[in-house]
Amino acid sequence: MQRYFFILCIFLSASMVDAHHSRAPYNLDQEISVKGTVTKVLWRNPHPYYKIESVNKSGVKETWSFEGFAVSAYVKVGWLKDTVKVGDTVTMIGSPNKKNGVRKPNKQSALLARIVQANGKVLDANPSAEAQVEADEEVARESEYSDKIMNTPGTHDFSGNWHFFVNNEEGQTGGFDPPRDWPLSPKGQAQVDNFALKDDPFYQCLNFGHPRLINWVWARRWTRFDNRIEIETEMSAVNQKRIIWLDGRTKPANHKPSDIGFSTGRFDEHGTLIVETTGYSATPWGNIIGLDSSDQKRVVARYNLSNGSPLTGHTRMVFEVTVEDPVYLSKPVKLWGAYDLAPEHQYVPFSCDPEASSAHLEYE
Repeated sequence: MQRYFFILCIFLSASMVDAHHSRAPYNLDQEISVKGTVTKVLWRNPHPYYKIESVNKSGVKETWSFEGFAVSAYVKVGWLKDTVKVGDTVTMIGSPNKKNGVRKPNKQSALLARIVQANGKVLDANPSAEAQVEADEEVARESEYSDKIMNTPGTHDFSGNWHFFVNNEEGQTGGFDPPRDWPLSPKGQAQVDNFALKDDPFYQCLNFGHPRLINWVWARRWTRFDNRIEIETEMSAVNQKRIIWLDGRTKPANHKPSDIGFSTGRFDEHGTLIVETTGYSATPWGNIIGLDSSDQKRVVARYNLSNGSPLTGHTRMVFEVTVEDPVYLSKPVKLWGAYDLAPEHQYVPFSCDPEASSAHLEYE
């Protein structure tokens, strides 16, 4: 484990976080409260939406759209589709859209924080993560786990549920611009120059494939078998399940190119998992946000397990990814990132819904 993978500060500065969409349109330092009647419930991934009709202090009728967190997170804490229904009188609290002041009364929006139901019950729209510990406690925890975490069943073989490691700033604003600093070919440069976030294929629930899936902020489940590793990622289509073959096989002659390609892996003397993927199809935004990929793409990823996350005490998987694509890149590029093992996480395989996925575009 004595590799450059552990320079975590590099991971945080260089990682391109591939989330659904930015929180930048919202004023996260302000909180508003709107009481009204629920007129629409969009209980679908990637984010649920609630619309309510209200009358403001000036007597003007307003329509508000409140964007929630994630259906999968709500289900785990008992918040279901019919918890808040059309016709309910509720008070919705959240961070307002920065453009509300210049929008019509029927186009107001906010990022949902919590809902107060008519009976006074409060629904928390942002299930809290583990509280952060002080720096000296982090060091102590790291030391406590460092000698034994690699012997913990279910971690040394990369199996388990993993959360993408992302700090608060990245989660709010990062990863929503095209790769302007990448070494782009003329074709790649032209695409980046004409970038528009609304063109993201995900907003229509179209697959974008690998390697963008590696930096997808939703959880993933790794399952190790004797001859392969299977990787499923929340908020992706069923046909996006990746298989990394470990038995030495090569890409078959009848392989059908796809957006996730064909992957083979091996372990080096340090226990690093090295995965090579080829056999791709040309894919919209298949390299990263704002940059398509071609059938000439080749991706080499290196995964390693650390001795434990100082925040959770569980194993951290860190990775380096090299992307080659001569159609869109003038030379290879490298990405870095990390996942934290999440033993308590229950993988929830939800499909994408186009209406919910693109709903935010109306308010940006």
